[in-house]
Amino acid sequence: MSLKAASIGGRIMQWDDFWDRILADVELLLVHVVGRGYRLDAESGTALMAAREARRESTLTPETGTGLVNLYGTLSEQAKPVTAESLRSLTHAGGGPVRYYRHYVSVLTALIVPISLATFISFGLTGLMKKDLDSANSLALSLQGELLRQAEPGAASAAPPSGTELPAGVTQSVVDEQLQQLTTELRVIYNRAVVVRGLTLFLTHDPLNDGTVSKQDKFQSMVDTTDRSRNIATAKIRLLGEVAPFTEELIDTVSIMYGAVNACVLPILYAWLGACAFLLRRFSRELEDGTFTGGISSTGRVVTAGIGGMVIGFFNNLVIGGGVSISPFALAFLIGYAVDMFYGLLETVIAGFAGTLGQQFGNKPAPGAKVVPSA
Repeated sequence: MSLKAASIGGRIMQWDDFWDRILADVELLLVHVVGRGYRLDAESGTALMAAREARRESTLTPETGTGLVNLYGTLSEQAKPVTAESLRSLTHAGGGPVRYYRHYVSVLTALIVPISLATFISFGLTGLMKKDLDSANSLALSLQGELLRQAEPGAASAAPPSGTELPAGVTQSVVDEQLQQLTTELRVIYNRAVVVRGLTLFLTHDPLNDGTVSKQDKFQSMVDTTDRSRNIATAKIRLLGEVAPFTEELIDTVSIMYGAVNACVLPILYAWLGACAFLLRRFSRELEDGTFTGGISSTGRVVTAGIGGMVIGFFNNLVIGGGVSISPFALAFLIGYAVDMFYGLLETVIAGFAGTLGQQFGNKPAPGAKVVPSA
């Protein structure tokens, strides 16, 4: 109902729901602006009292309606950026949005933490396994050469306790030490391989667990021995020949599997976590400023953050101004938090790239443009 229609003939109108909403908004805004230090003048107070009296009597005159609307406009101007809608939303907000964002942060944390730990442990163990495998191969080659020299005709006989002949310059203590080191390396390599196999979801076949003899029994029988004979040394070298391909296959599996996770999965999760952090901060700021309007749906921002995280996952460590290196995960989180800045940067880069291509291939002059010859 317009004020013009209400004032025709100076008649008295019936109070309805529209004026109820206006009066309720005026009361909310009045409490807010007075709390901020504004003072209510006599004209505004008279308009408010007249409106409340009209509400009690369920009647409304044009003058009372005009005064109420003018008061509503004055209070709205003083309360900016707070509105009656935001004040009403604050009274019903409670902890709903906080629980909403906390739920998503909890889900993302439950995904990021285990995957990150599995990635860190897998790459760490495979790095150690490479070093151990190189050391074990060196020991095996050394022992194998000594065992071959033992079988050569005319080899010096030192009559060692095991009854074998050692080549000149090689003592039994040296052979025993190498055997002990190889035993230790085999045990460490295999134990780490078992852990990494579990972290790769058992995708790699374990040759020492063939279903007939348990891997513990087979492995322990091969390494836990004090026998120093040529046969046990040969057996341990053969065991290394079984463990080494298994270990190398595990290293390749970790490189491919967790490399894909690092490039395609974790950056997206970190970008979503950054988006949740931004939305939670924005909600907290809106609560403090009184501008919260009740909207908690931010699907568009979450989707764009995920796209940014997916794109940034294909970059390696990036170097920014001052020579500071930043990992893709940290950058993905920053992209999710400040996704608008990221896409603004992309547009700037694309514009510069387009300009470079135009200069490289030559821009065609616009129709009707004059070509000025160079001096």
